[in-house]
Amino acid sequence: MYNIDDFDMKILTLLQANGRLTNQELSELVGLSASQCSRRRISLEQAQLIRGYHARLAPRR
Repeated sequence: MYNIDDFDMKILTLLQANGRLTNQELSELVGLSASQCSRRRISLEQAQLIRGYHARLAPRR
C-alpha cells in the first residue's frame, strides 16, 4: 500500500490537469526540487497510481 502525503496529492492533481508538466514546472508549483518531483512521479507510476498520460482530442468540426 502506498501512503500518499500532501506533496503526492498535489503532484497527482497537477498531473491530472496537465500531464505534460515537466519535473521543473512541478517543482515550482509544489515546492520541492525537480529531482524530488521526479522520484515521487516514478514512485507514483510504480505504485500504479499514475497509469499513463493521455491526450484529450477535440471533437470533430
